[in-house]
Amino acid sequence: MRKKFNLAEEEYLKAVLALSGKNKAVRTKDVANALGLAPASATQMLEKMAKKRLLRHSPYKGVELTQKGREDAEAVLRRYQLLERFFIEYLRISPSEAAHQACLMEHFISKETQRRICQIMKHPEKSMGNKPMPKCRLEKDCDSCMEKFPAPKAGRLLL
Repeated sequence: MRKKFNLAEEEYLKAVLALSGKNKAVRTKDVANALGLAPASATQMLEKMAKKRLLRHSPYKGVELTQKGREDAEAVLRRYQLLERFFIEYLRISPSEAAHQACLMEHFISKETQRRICQIMKHPEKSMGNKPMPKCRLEKDCDSCMEKFPAPKAGRLLL
């Protein structure tokens, strides 16, 4: 089982990513509202995450994801979208139940399970809302990724 962050941190990363659009700063108040929390609680967690270099927190200006924070947020979002789509398309679960279950499971799915689901689904690139999914960062060590390359043409090996 992968366990890099706690569940709350992953939810904060997803919220900041969703609110930030094209790399703009997000107000702490907006993060708190998105997560249904008091602004003081959100400020505490955002400061903690800033110490981990997942985001930059500027008082009165808000927060911005660092490169690492953005990559981690996109990985969480991809796991969610992959699970949601799998539940709806392959298990025929209702969209609302699929969304709920994907939100619960996104924090615990292993890389190997994610790879297998991705293989079964033929490496989806769009979410259920037909929006582009974040890029898969497992591909560098994913056995099935060679399937994406065209077959080699006949030729000679010169040594």
